Amino acid sequence: MFLFGEAHGHSVFRFAKTNDWLARRLTVYGLHVHIGVESGEKAVAISNAAIRYLPHLLALSASSPYWEGQDTGMQSCRAGVMQSYPISGLPYYFPSWPEFERYCDTLLQTGAIISLKDL
Repeated sequence: MFLFGEAHGHSVFRFAKTNDWLARRLTVYGLHVHIGVESGEKAVAISNAAIRYLPHLLALSASSPYWEGQDTGMQSCRAGVMQSYPISGLPYYFPSWPEFERYCDTLLQTGAIISLKDL
């Protein structure tokens, strides 16, 4: 069972060590916001509802057609770069909280994350 009460903090150094080559090529910056809700089911429902707006948000942030000085031919290459990380990129749709828990358990068991904070 996935637990919320871990004492592990997110570490940039751990991220760099875990992702090695991917982390070395990462030169993008971003912002994420944590929002507390009453239940896991509500969190999954909100996340699923937000997915439909992601193309619009990406369009607003499409300001990175260049990657390491080369024109990528895309309006924004950041989304593609971030999608190459095992725990980054666009969120998945989960039909229920238990499905999300199973996904998190898999990430934990494979060592992809050590805490929900890594997502």
